[in-house]
Amino acid sequence: MAGRCPGQINTTNFFGADLFGATLTTATSSNAIFSAADLRSANLSGADLTRANFVNSDFAHAGLTNANLTQANFGAADLSNASLLNSITNGANFSGATFTNTIMPDGSIRNFQRFT
Repeated sequence: MAGRCPGQINTTNFFGADLFGATLTTATSSNAIFSAADLRSANLSGADLTRANFVNSDFAHAGLTNANLTQANFGAADLSNASLLNSITNGANFSGATFTNTIMPDGSIRNFQRFT
């Protein structure tokens, strides 16, 4: 699903959704459920994803630059080659997530298989 999703999508359930290449740059998605979603190559830069649930989601090559990821749950998510540059990750859960060439909020590059 390549497309643009502006506006508020709070508490929406995208469980297992195909969001490959989607553009969610202006979305406000607090408390939304994206568990097991395909977010490969998606652009979520600048989105407000506060308390969103991304458990077991695939973010390979996704852009999360300048996103608000406060208290988001990335448990067991694949963040390989994703960019979290300048994103806000206060209280976010990355337990079990995979980081391969992932650009972290501070600009460093991380390589962890199943971060604990």
